[in-house]
Amino acid sequence: MTPAPTAGPPPPIPDLNFSAELRLLLERADGKAMTMEQIEESLPESTTYGMLMLFFSIPFSLPVSIPGISTPFGLAIMAIGVCLLAGVHPRLPRRAKRVTIEYERLKRIVAKGTWFAVKLERLLKRGRLGILIESRFAKRFVGAMIVSSGFFLGLPFPVPFTNTIPAYSLIFLAIGWMEGDGMLILLGYIIGVAAWAYLIVLWLTGNAVFTSLWTRMFG
Repeated sequence: MTPAPTAGPPPPIPDLNFSAELRLLLERADGKAMTMEQIEESLPESTTYGMLMLFFSIPFSLPVSIPGISTPFGLAIMAIGVCLLAGVHPRLPRRAKRVTIEYERLKRIVAKGTWFAVKLERLLKRGRLGILIESRFAKRFVGAMIVSSGFFLGLPFPVPFTNTIPAYSLIFLAIGWMEGDGMLILLGYIIGVAAWAYLIVLWLTGNAVFTSLWTRMFG
């Protein structure tokens, strides 16, 4: 008697627009939690890593810090950026692949991501500012900014907006990368630079306050 063949993972979701891919991914979850490895295998190859960047970034798109997950999510995003910077196919670290997304959280991420998609799909134009996305140098530069924003996102600062600003940078970079729209890439760069400017302002302000208090207390 011939043993029945072992069922492998289902084929990837068709390469559609961003919002449609998100809805199909939620349907595939069918009310169950999914690991990042399962999500990675479910997404079309052309958009896999942009979508994963969104999954790691969207939970931080509110002006509050989320303790416990910013560092591993930031490291996973940095790994994708380092691969792009090195010119190799992006790969998630094993630890990131084992991260499980509960269905309720997955549903919230998909809802927020779909909201972004619906807003941005009206503005998207493939091939716009192609110089920012098509050349080898441009892809390396995108990778460098992803590493920068991922590092910032991973910093465990309990300060409002320290996760939010780099998260929006990554969201624009991811959607611009997937959809081939250099204008969104440019917005991602601007927001990424603004994130570091915000951190510098915080540091300078904190340093000035500390110095003033020290002078008043100890002369």
